[in-house]
Amino acid sequence: MSHNILILHESSNNVIYKCKCCNHYNFNYRNLFFQFTKKEFDIFTETLRSLQPHHFDHDHPEGLKALVLNTKLPGKLGFTQEEVFQIISEIEQALIMDELFASLPI
Repeated sequence: MSHNILILHESSNNVIYKCKCCNHYNFNYRNLFFQFTKKEFDIFTETLRSLQPHHFDHDHPEGLKALVLNTKLPGKLGFTQEEVFQIISEIEQALIMDELFASLPI
């Protein structure tokens, strides 16, 4: 099956796109790939937004990271505070583009 994708945001570490056939949101961050329904994507975004400074308490060579439960796979994702801020900003830009594309005539 061929998918018709719409790139909503692209940066050096992140690509966010939507499949226009199945309405899934695809989030590629570095070497991680996740496919979300709209509801799952919203939950993921809200989880990142809810992180507070005290959540970033796990030592890692890249710095202190917050561990985020991944409901798609076993295990957790680790993000630094800087990564979380960048990801949230990029998701917000992608959602604006999604709204813009949705408002355009077909």
